[in-house]
Amino acid sequence: MCNAHEATVRALIIPILLSGMVWAQSGQKDSELARSQDVFAAWHANLSDAADRVLAAPVADEARGTDNAGRTSNEPPSLIVRLRAAIQRVQLLRATIEPILRQEGVPAELSAVVLVESGGQSAALSPKGARGIWQFMPDTARRYGLAVDLDKDERIDVLKSTRAAARYLRDLYSRFGSWALALAAYNAGEEVVQRAIERTGSRDFAGLGRSLPPETRNYVPDVLSAAQRISGTQSPDLIPDARHSESGRRVYASAEVRD
Repeated sequence: MCNAHEATVRALIIPILLSGMVWAQSGQKDSELARSQDVFAAWHANLSDAADRVLAAPVADEARGTDNAGRTSNEPPSLIVRLRAAIQRVQLLRATIEPILRQEGVPAELSAVVLVESGGQSAALSPKGARGIWQFMPDTARRYGLAVDLDKDERIDVLKSTRAAARYLRDLYSRFGSWALALAAYNAGEEVVQRAIERTGSRDFAGLGRSLPPETRNYVPDVLSAAQRISGTQSPDLIPDARHSESGRRVYASAEVRD
């Protein structure tokens, strides 16, 4: 019989698996978005297959780092082991970040964004330059009062970056009118969501459909699902208009950690 922690891991393993890329708020141009969509689709297909293999492997053997013959393996940690570590980090962080979210008028359950974006790694750095547990891009970080220069990068400061992220999410909610659209803008960029609204005439996440990038169409319901699973309850503030999802398996990534 699994313990409470293992039950939490199993509850989260299907909707969120961590790989090697991050799709953070980027403000990309349309041509760049098209390329990123193609790349994401390829990663999604490949990593869904990898997820099936990981889920089929005995968890105990994965945790011990042994192969099927019982020998010690030199392979990198499996996705399920990385996910377990990410959940542990985020659970420890919740006591620090959730009070700040509440103070700024943001549902505490959105600490789930940290799990999806960075796996709770304060030094996480994405290939596009997003950094910290909230995966702030430099310009957005500076807009919300964080120092980002050669001498200091406050994106890795848990307290300051959480305060900035809470204010950013609150502003996105004020602009777009729902947490689903706020999360879409956090992932894809404000202008991407605004253009999708203008093209479709809809301010409902599900109504924007394919006007949003594929990763965003999956990212939003998965953050909301993770928020419910982490907290064990569903906040009335987070009842989503996020009903659309491309597939039953979603794959998100932790940024690589660099010195």
